[in-house]
Amino acid sequence: VVYMRYAEVLLNYAEAVAMGGSAGAMSGLEALNLVRNRAGLQNAPALDMNNEKYGIKAERRAELYGEGHRFIDLVRWGDAPQVLADCGKQAVTFNGLKEDGSFDIVLSSTGGTGFKSGKNELFPIPITDKNNNPGLVQNPGW
Repeated sequence: VVYMRYAEVLLNYAEAVAMGGSAGAMSGLEALNLVRNRAGLQNAPALDMNNEKYGIKAERRAELYGEGHRFIDLVRWGDAPQVLADCGKQAVTFNGLKEDGSFDIVLSSTGGTGFKSGKNELFPIPITDKNNNPGLVQNPGW
């Protein structure tokens, strides 16, 4: 069972250094470039969180795609309210192919509210856990 990949360790290290932590055995840029080189990419010229081509945010999004890290990353960086503002507001229904070969897709409103600051940063505590421990206080907004 894989709990954490080496690429994630390196990206966590690079992020910590970029956010003001002190570098240890290697610089944050070296850690970032180890991940980029393994993927066949050129070295990043600088340690940057936000650069769309070589920044740590972009690298984490690409390297850890589909592994369940994106939501926590967005919340940690404070980007979730902007990036997830419309999340869950629409549903997409696929109704097959049209005669011209294009897709027949219908968008419908779900009544969802998108990401709400002050609520969606934390998950709700399951009611079974609250029933088993009456001392638990539900997370805000739930």
